[in-house]
Amino acid sequence: MKKRSNLIIGIIAILAVAVILLFFIPTPNIIFPGQATAGQIYDDKNITVRLSDDETQKCIDMFAGKWCCLDSPSCGFNDNIYIQIGINKFLPACDGCGIVKSGNKYFTLSESERETLDSILGKYGINFPCV
Repeated sequence: MKKRSNLIIGIIAILAVAVILLFFIPTPNIIFPGQATAGQIYDDKNITVRLSDDETQKCIDMFAGKWCCLDSPSCGFNDNIYIQIGINKFLPACDGCGIVKSGNKYFTLSESERETLDSILGKYGINFPCV
């Protein structure tokens, strides 16, 4: 009887650790490379553009390998202001800070990376802040 209860406690402990690792430890951002598109369908703007190969690569280099985590940042995000690479949709913070939403997780760009992103998107009329 005691062995059975120890086994049950062990299984519960393993499951608890798995849940903690799955939801609370930062995970790497996964990229499925492909041609990037960017869009801003917001207020009076209706912009959808295909980024050049060079711009796509710059975005991949900025986003790849970033550690994502669950968070509740105070900056705003909008599904209609995005960069999409392959099947991944990235939502830069509308207030211009360095946070980017990817799915239900977030990662942070450095100040120079955010300036590069703003420069790429600004060529197409997608400007920040946009709130």
